[in-house]
Amino acid sequence: MVKDGPAEKAGLKSGDIILEFNGRAIHEMNELPRMVAATPVEKKVNVKILREGKPVDLSINVERLKDGEDGDQAGVSQEKLGITVRELSKDLAAKLGIKEQKGVVITDVKPESSAEQTGIAKGDIIREINGSKINSVGDYEKAVNGHKKGAIMRMLLRRGDMSLFVAFRID
Repeated sequence: MVKDGPAEKAGLKSGDIILEFNGRAIHEMNELPRMVAATPVEKKVNVKILREGKPVDLSINVERLKDGEDGDQAGVSQEKLGITVRELSKDLAAKLGIKEQKGVVITDVKPESSAEQTGIAKGDIIREINGSKINSVGDYEKAVNGHKKGAIMRMLLRRGDMSLFVAFRID
């Protein structure tokens, strides 16, 4: 969450799970950004969240993100892989507690996706996909595009001080 950003000002806290936005249930994590983007700025909406296991209702004003406030939300999402990635920067590395400052980092993993079931985690750095070196989001997109549902994806990941290979079938 962006410090002093619209979500924090609205009363949302890290760890909150958004269940409903403006009366509409959230079923998939990629639905919320679209709903927010389609809502006029300054409109007051009701948001139902789950905080520490308890439902909480909030009334918030939708605000526009200022330039440079996209935080971890900006990234390249790959629905078929079930992950969102972002180019690693010094600031993002510091936020995620990662020593490395170059490469492509996983910023989100879709629940119940093949990627999650394989053990891929937020903060993992992608080094290779199917033998292709990954140094930028462009490298990542090139390596992923063209693979169809059911294909096997093999990744070399860096997690902390260790490297690991994972393989999974594309959903």
